[in-house]
Amino acid sequence: MRIKKSYSWTGTAWQLDSELRFAYDNNCIIAELDGSDSVIRSYVWGLDIDGGLGTAGGVGGLLLSGNELAYYDGNGNITAMLDTGTGNMA
Repeated sequence: MRIKKSYSWTGTAWQLDSELRFAYDNNCIIAELDGSDSVIRSYVWGLDIDGGLGTAGGVGGLLLSGNELAYYDGNGNITAMLDTGTGNMA
């Protein structure tokens, strides 16, 4: 788990504005959570462009991000995201 905290200076002290937590399975992020551990977005991973699990650093391996389906070119670059709820390209 990795945590990102954002603070602002009030003039007398630092105040926590937001907290974002990142859950990982090996090297792949599987979820973003807010400060109360509620899931903001989840991720589904498949095989990388080289046919392994995480062996190409995730290139070509992201299948689903939240409710968006990833589309790739031949080099493993995401070229479009399809919103599975609306059917629109994101």
